[in-house]
Amino acid sequence: MISSARCLVQPNFQLVALLRAILRDEMIAWDKKKQDDTLPAGSQPFNMKGELLNTTVMRAVNAIMTRLQNLAQFEGGESKISTLVAAANSPDNLCRMDPSWHPWL
Repeated sequence: MISSARCLVQPNFQLVALLRAILRDEMIAWDKKKQDDTLPAGSQPFNMKGELLNTTVMRAVNAIMTRLQNLAQFEGGESKISTLVAAANSPDNLCRMDPSWHPWL
């Protein structure tokens, strides 16, 4: 997963442009569906304003890119996950375990 995030964050992959195109279409479809559900039958749905659409899409793209960049910068040395796994495998912690869990070892 980390290597996939690193590949997607590379500047020559142009993920931002792909996300903008996909999310723009999805936001328009979502807005149309929401209007169909809330407006009475026979009334004409109105289009989402361009500025609102652009800011919504860019906010979503920025959130996705931030998450991917954080994942791509992951250094496996002293992460929370490795600390938890080490604590779970520690003989000191295993010997304190409830005896009812011993058959699962």
